[in-house]
Amino acid sequence: MRRIDIPELEDQPWFPRVLRDLLTDHLRFLAEVTRGFEPVLPLLRRALEASGRSEIVDLCSGGGGPWVALAPALPGVSVTLTDRYPNLVAFADVERLTGGRVRGRREPLDATDVRVTGVRTLFNGFHHLPRPVALGVLRDAVQKAQPVLVVEASDHRGIGMGVVSLAAVTSALAAPFVKPFRWERLALSWAIPAVPAVLLYDGLASMMRLYGREDLEELIAEADPDGRFAWEHGRAPVPGVPVGGIGYLLGLPS
Repeated sequence: MRRIDIPELEDQPWFPRVLRDLLTDHLRFLAEVTRGFEPVLPLLRRALEASGRSEIVDLCSGGGGPWVALAPALPGVSVTLTDRYPNLVAFADVERLTGGRVRGRREPLDATDVRVTGVRTLFNGFHHLPRPVALGVLRDAVQKAQPVLVVEASDHRGIGMGVVSLAAVTSALAAPFVKPFRWERLALSWAIPAVPAVLLYDGLASMMRLYGREDLEELIAEADPDGRFAWEHGRAPVPGVPVGGIGYLLGLPS
């Protein structure tokens, strides 16, 4: 199924900053608790080997992504978190939890013009990007000869919709355990269930916005018309889960 670009509330310029930060905090909490992105570690190691360096530049980092869980498995590798709307409180918390191995960039960063060297990663962020921006992200990596790894938590819309619905429904129960602790999270999860409501809507919209196989092939052809990169996209299976998997797109300088 081709991508359907349904607007997400979190992406809108008018969306309240405090609510956006609460949402990205919760997504990071889910990534840490489930450790669901560990199947992409072999892909990360391949990208690092291809780069010949030990730096990762994470784009569209939100609340810090999965790096509290992934960083210990990549000894000697430094990670820089970046975002158009940096979640400064979350970045500081990730820095503390990783002993400084993961650091957040405080200034907004344009993912289509990254002037920092290192393997580029996007965890659960690529589907947010309109097609021209997604194309710009891949084209910039090709032009600057930097490996790029795009990861989405699900590559199957039906399964993904079930998962995000469950996550939204249970988010109110998880609210007291999400770090950093914020009283606003309790108020906007219990008194006014804004966090669960937005998680549900944006989560379902996200599944419709996933770039499918044909979408990715078209982006690759436009971003790298000269074949300067070796590309692959597919599904990283999750141990113990018989269906679905983590969707990925990996581009390495050839």
